[in-house]
Order: sequence, then C-alpha cells, then structure tokens
Amino acid sequence: MSSGNGHVSNHLQAESLGTGFILLDACFRLVCASEEALAILAYPRVPSENKGFESFLQGRIRSLLPSNGGHNGLSPSEFPNEFASGKRCYEVRAFSVKSNLKNGQRPAVALLLKRKRRGILDLQTVARKLRMTPRETETVDFLVQGLGTKQMASRMGISPNTAKAFLRSVMIKLGAENRHGIIGKILQASKAIDGGTFR
Repeated sequence: MSSGNGHVSNHLQAESLGTGFILLDACFRLVCASEEALAILAYPRVPSENKGFESFLQGRIRSLLPSNGGHNGLSPSEFPNEFASGKRCYEVRAFSVKSNLKNGQRPAVALLLKRKRRGILDLQTVARKLRMTPRETETVDFLVQGLGTKQMASRMGISPNTAKAFLRSVMIKLGAENRHGIIGKILQASKAIDGGTFR
C-alpha cells in the first residue's frame, strides 16, 4: 500500500480514531478541538488550516446541533446522541462547561465524540431494505459525509434543486422531518438490521 496516497492514509488514520473532544462557546462556535475530533469531522478530507476548512468545520459542527441549534438556551441534553462520519457511527455526549476566563472565547459546551463499537454503516443494505433508489442512496451517502446541497449536486452532476428533490423524497420515505432526521432514521434502520430486528 503506497504511503503517498493521502486518501488511503487518511482513511487508515480515521479507522483508528475512537474518541474526539470539542469545546464550543455559548453561540456554538468552535473554541478548540482535539486532533481526533478534527479528523472525525473532516473525514474524508485531511484537516488543514486554510479558511475554507474552518468554514467547513463549523458547518459540520452545526450539523451536530438539533434543528433549532445555535440558540443560547439550548441544553446539552438536546444534542443528538449519535451521528455518522463516512460510514462510521459516533456517539455524541454534550456537557455544560463553566469557565472563569475573562478574555477571548469562553467555552460553554464540551462535545465528546466516541466511536461506537459496531460503528460501520452499511448504507447499501439499509437502502435496499428502505426501498431507496440508487440516486436517493447516493444523495444520502453524501449527506452522511456532511456535504451541503451544492456539494452534493456538484458531485452528482445535477442541479441543487434536483438534489433537494432527492432529499425530500428520502424524507417522505423515511418519515423524517429534516436532514438530521434522515441520518437518524438511517442509523436506526442500520441498528435494527445489525440486531436482526428490522421488519
């Protein structure tokens, strides 16, 4: 296996990741994060220091918030308890943090990202069970990877409106209210299949 292949080495690095830690301020902006957390959230990209990556990372953090996320009144208990990165599943635990720091960003919420023991998402099997079309499955795959509508559309060679239409179709099939709901339903179905309880 060539060490010059960045994607392969990044994939192997991500496979070894078990736990990541993130600190957010009261407005859920990133204060700091462990290298493991950055790699989990960035996958399959390699974490970097350019401005585009910072915006991408903040988007990924927003994707961990409930649909009404970003409001100061949100409590850690309202965070979803799991999410997908690539085809791996991670549990999220949120904790309130009190800081005596007077200057700069003050951490208010800590997120612990922990890889689930059976954290491999077999999207193709789930998609067959849920009777999703190949294009719907492709859209969900990109959604699980943290891509936005424009990025999905670009990868699929379609318009953003068509990508949104695929997502709406998936929401209807799964009974999900939003994109976060799609991921939740996919993870639930994956767990049910793993446990042999899917009907």
